Amino acid sequence: MAVYTQLEMAELAEALAPLGLGELVSAQGVAAGIENTTYFLTFSPDQHTQIREFVLTISETLSAPDIEFVATVTSYLGRYGAPVPAPVATALGQRVLSIGGKPALIIPKALGRHPEQPTPAQCDAIGRAVAQCHAGMQQAGFAHRSHRGLDWVAATGQRLLGLLTPADQTLLDAELLSLAKFVNTHNQLPCAVIHGDLFRDNALFIGDQLTAIIDFFSAGTGYLMFDLAVIANDWCLRISAVGQAQCLRALTAGYAAVRMPDITEQQLWPDFLAIAALRFWVSRLADRLLADHRPAQQPADKDPNEYRELLLQHRRSPIPWV
Repeated sequence: MAVYTQLEMAELAEALAPLGLGELVSAQGVAAGIENTTYFLTFSPDQHTQIREFVLTISETLSAPDIEFVATVTSYLGRYGAPVPAPVATALGQRVLSIGGKPALIIPKALGRHPEQPTPAQCDAIGRAVAQCHAGMQQAGFAHRSHRGLDWVAATGQRLLGLLTPADQTLLDAELLSLAKFVNTHNQLPCAVIHGDLFRDNALFIGDQLTAIIDFFSAGTGYLMFDLAVIANDWCLRISAVGQAQCLRALTAGYAAVRMPDITEQQLWPDFLAIAALRFWVSRLADRLLADHRPAQQPADKDPNEYRELLLQHRRSPIPWV
């Protein structure tokens, strides 16, 4: 979320009028984030709705069909009972708007805050919720190629090799070979559309109660356990060492309470943790070294070495499924 597309109130009001949300009274650009332009909107409600606050996301990198897929997934998950806000639609059922010449979605603003130092109870809650999302996506049978899936990691990693230090080049080359072998060997593991980017800033809590999972813009078909590994790395292993084991145990227990991974998935858990670390090492390197992988105005301010070190940690000391 960021503000790459600057818009006047009158322009926003005109674009959002078909949604029938009332009079637009404020639009606050959100400076934090990476790939999209985001505004917090407040409306003076009319007789049709009492909801006053919404989040507008304008895609800076994805096409209108990609954003339509995000709308389809989030709408389905909301109906399925997952804590996922569904986009608002016009009277004619249109969910993807064109704002500033770019595709956009607007969703009700959920209550809560992003967890800075997750508790075991919060990790249990997010584990249960993502397992519910996985079950819903398996039932729906959707398929979609993520713009930053594992095939993107493999292709982008090759582009990065010549731009790295010799040590990093050696490490990345070995990891890309390992990734290719993994994908070729384990192509029958459970897959469905996954979130793919469920960091702490893509979930909202009131206390230990999960209120919303947001930002499905990286969603696409992938390994279910890869999705969980992305969460484990950020929620459990990038926090104070004191709480890491408890949070990781709570996350996997919460997930298994809704969807128990099969024995092969459990055995491959250490590999999924390493692959998830590889994915974000490559994406941060790409954002820093390959300008075509981010909006022109986006600062490359996330340190790739954080995930490089986490990758090495997983290779040195594999963490078994508990």
